Amino acid sequence: MRTMAETTGDHVLDTTTDGLRIVEPNGSWALVIPDSARPVTRIWAEGDNHAASQAILDKWSAKVARVAH
Repeated sequence: MRTMAETTGDHVLDTTTDGLRIVEPNGSWALVIPDSARPVTRIWAEGDNHAASQAILDKWSAKVARVAH
């Protein structure tokens, strides 16, 4: 998670007890939470509409994949 936090750039970062909440400049956000029991990372996103939320999911999913490998 530390490495993920370092990839957020200029985004507002809110470290929660379970993971990272990354706020985009337009107020949209992604919540990245690693599973405590399995090798899985869950990502939730909120944007202005479905397409914006999906774009945020795609962006942060790719970053998680790069950090994991």
